[in-house]
Amino acid sequence: MKQIFLITILLIFTLFISSCTDNINSEPIKIEDNTTNEITSYTIQDISNHKSKEDCWLAIESKVYDVTDYIPDHPNEKIIDGCGKDATQMFSKHSSSAKENLKNYFIGNLA
Repeated sequence: MKQIFLITILLIFTLFISSCTDNINSEPIKIEDNTTNEITSYTIQDISNHKSKEDCWLAIESKVYDVTDYIPDHPNEKIIDGCGKDATQMFSKHSSSAKENLKNYFIGNLA
C-alpha cells in the first residue's frame, strides 16, 4: 500500500513539474505590427470623389479629413457644402474646440 501511495505521489509531482515548465519545442508567438508611420497624400481630385453626405472628405489647411461619421452630429447641414472641396476658408470661423475635434477625422495630407 505504501508503494502505491509513493508511486502515485511521485507521478502527480512529475505531472505537476512537467506542466510548469516551458515546452522547448514550441515556436515563439509572432505578433505582426500592421501600423505604419507613413501618411497618405491625396490630390484635390481624390477629395472631389467624396462629396456627399454619405461620403464626405474635406481639405482644410493642406490636410484631408473624412468627416462622414460626424455629419449627423454637426449642428447644421452647412458642412455638406464643403464635402469634396478645399474647405479651409469655410472652416476658418470655427471655434478652437471644433478645430481640436477635427483632428479625430484626419486621414492624410493634401498633395
